[in-house]
Amino acid sequence: MSTLFKRRDADDIFRNTPIFLDEEHLLARFVPWITGVLIFVVLLVLFGMMLSYRLVTTWHSTMEYTWTVQIDGTLTPDKNDAVLKMLRETGGITSVNPLDKDTSLALLKPWLGGDLSKDLPIPMLIDIRLDKTQPLDPETLSKRLSAIDPHVTLDTHEQWLGDVSALMKNFRVLMIALGLLLILGLVLAITLVTRMNFALNQTIIATLHMTGATDRFIAEEFERSTLWLTVKGTSIGLILLISVKVSLYFFGRHEPMLAGLVTPIFPFFETVCVIALSGALIGLSVWASRQTALRRLAKIVT
Repeated sequence: MSTLFKRRDADDIFRNTPIFLDEEHLLARFVPWITGVLIFVVLLVLFGMMLSYRLVTTWHSTMEYTWTVQIDGTLTPDKNDAVLKMLRETGGITSVNPLDKDTSLALLKPWLGGDLSKDLPIPMLIDIRLDKTQPLDPETLSKRLSAIDPHVTLDTHEQWLGDVSALMKNFRVLMIALGLLLILGLVLAITLVTRMNFALNQTIIATLHMTGATDRFIAEEFERSTLWLTVKGTSIGLILLISVKVSLYFFGRHEPMLAGLVTPIFPFFETVCVIALSGALIGLSVWASRQTALRRLAKIVT
């Protein structure tokens, strides 16, 4: 017998031996679901990060050039008219839209609940839109409003947007940490499965190793086995992610707060990121399997 295997001979031997997990084996059934769930959660974390970024960007673009003037409900109509006139004559303001009492009550209803009386003294709200090409100093405008009446205030939403941005930044950091832990869990799972697969076939692998099969060739067989299992697992993860995305899309059509945040179902950039991350996770799993197999093979005494 030759001391070295030709590649074709080694292929024939591996094809006729249980180096690959049999489709009926418990590991072969269980591993794709484990990897699928882990990959699904990692992709969901990625989706959550992109969604949070899109959310903050949408709020900034919407609120950055939108201010709100609040007039105390006890002020006389003459002062209300004076505020409206001053705003309409101020440069840098493109539109002045006072909200009627019914609209203001509708905005308060989700917070206060129940049927609100129209006799409730609530502030008058004025929505003003700014000209992007003509900056307006908020402090100057606030002083002019206070000159009409001290109970007239200006809200630029700057503090609120700052708090939301900080919250979303912390959320993304948390998601990154969670994603890294999940990826580590995936690597550990693949390592454990490879070690178990190695243990199940240790006698055959030792025989092939002693008769001339190289470590590299045997490790490649483990790579192929892991590749097939992780591709199946990734497919499961992608199917779960698509199900979540489609559900959010149709649910968002009936929820104004979600509309625009989950549509379209798969934007181009998001799709590219999901495909790239899926490929990276498959590659990382295959690499982990190869390294585990090589470490185990190094312990075999020839």
